[in-house]
This record gives sequence, structure tokens and C-alpha cells, in this order.
Amino acid sequence: MARAVRFNFRDSAAAAVALVLVATGCQSGAPPLPADTTAVNSTRTLTSADFTADDAALRCDQIQAERRRVSEAMQAANQRVAADRAQNQAAGYFLGVLYFAPYAASQGSTHPQKEELGRLYARQDTLIKLATFRRCTAN
Repeated sequence: MARAVRFNFRDSAAAAVALVLVATGCQSGAPPLPADTTAVNSTRTLTSADFTADDAALRCDQIQAERRRVSEAMQAANQRVAADRAQNQAAGYFLGVLYFAPYAASQGSTHPQKEELGRLYARQDTLIKLATFRRCTAN
């Protein structure tokens, strides 16, 4: 006995949307890495042009003090992220089940902690490069 299969447009449209979301999510790659300037076998050497005038004027002791300040700020930001993690995960699971596509599309990079940590990591990288350029000793 043959059974007729009904074609449901809504199910196939939802499957097509899901397939498009998965396909587009997989196509975006990571941004390119910056040039390696601090390794022993680095491909490019640092010059004073790599730094702002204010940064280039810093002495080794000032660089170390700024690195400590940035490190403390990073620890504080990471602690705020950890404190909010359980609440964010619960909200994410709930919203993910109900509104995955609109919720995911609306998230972008508007989280203040993420932006703050990105800024702090960039500053830390600059200070490490500056300390290498100045040949500062590690304290």
C-alpha cells in the first residue's frame, strides 16, 4: 500500500533558512594575524614609526607601570565577565530556543566587556612591542 507524501512548504522553507544560516556562518574566516615583530625569528623588525609619539616617549619604568595597570584592568574585566556568565548563559539558552536567528543576528560586538577587553589586549600588545623595541628588562 503506497502512502502519499505531503509536501509542506513551511517545513522546507525553514530547512532552507537553516541551511543558509549554517552555510553563511561557515564561510566567514578569521581576520589575518598581524606581522610577527617580537619573536627571535621575526619577519619584521620594529621601528619608532610603529608607535604613537606618546608611546615612543615612554621610558622602561613607565612601560612596566602601564603594563601592570593594563593587567589589573584585564583581571577586573575578566572577573566581571565571569560574574555575569551564569546569567548570560541562562538568557542565551532561553533566547536561543525561542528566537535563535533574530537573537544571534542582533548580538554583533556591542558588549562593553568584549570591547573593553579588546582594547586592553591591544594596549598590552603595544606595550610588549614597545618594551621589546626599547630592550627593557622584565621586572
